[in-house]
Amino acid sequence: MTPELSELPARNAAASDTVPAALLPALGALVPALLRRDADLLAVKDASSCVYVHVDAAMLGWLGRGLDDVIGHKDADLFEPGLAAALRAADQSALAQPEALVTEHRFDWHGTRQEFSVLRQRLEGAAGRTLLATVWRDLAPLRRREAQRVAAIEQLEQALAALQAENLFGLMTP
Repeated sequence: MTPELSELPARNAAASDTVPAALLPALGALVPALLRRDADLLAVKDASSCVYVHVDAAMLGWLGRGLDDVIGHKDADLFEPGLAAALRAADQSALAQPEALVTEHRFDWHGTRQEFSVLRQRLEGAAGRTLLATVWRDLAPLRRREAQRVAAIEQLEQALAALQAENLFGLMTP
């Protein structure tokens, strides 16, 4: 059931990062839309057992595994030992605090260098079950854009230096 606007406070006394409970059902479609827009990957783990309880299709595709190969399994079942240990340490840090934690992970995956920013948030699930939601963002597109920007700036600087050199020798008039 979608909350009616009349059920929501007319005005918040102060800005808040907390979404009013009445809005939560209506916002349910927002998370998948944001994940698709940004090409992010979503996984949710049970905090006590560290097993995956949910992964979205994008995460399954990136892992190159079927749902049964991921749900009910731990990072140690999916990743090489060093990476699994790093992911576990980051998970434990995230579970120890109420705020979201963002970490970066660089590793080789199927012969390709990967770089992800992973947002982790502790969640309280049904019947007090503690969950850990993780949103993985591939940093490769960002790094490519940064490299393109740097290359463009270098080209502009070279062109400016060439113009200035020509002007120094009197080839250009002011």
